[in-house]
Amino acid sequence: MNDLKNAEKKASSLVTKAREDRNNKLKQAKIEADKLIAKHRAEKESQYQALVQAKASSNLSSGISIYIFTTVS
Repeated sequence: MNDLKNAEKKASSLVTKAREDRNNKLKQAKIEADKLIAKHRAEKESQYQALVQAKASSNLSSGISIYIFTTVS
């Protein structure tokens, strides 16, 4: 009878340990995924800001050209 109880306790502790290990792996995977997402988001934001800056610069040049053309003519 004691052998059965000991085996039950051992099995229970193994299951608990396996659950803890799985939860720890999931937490670590989430941390890594969050890092990758943040890196990707920063890269895309940088690309977007460069595009916005290029468009603003282009629009400013176009506006100046139109202004010069209309005032000189």
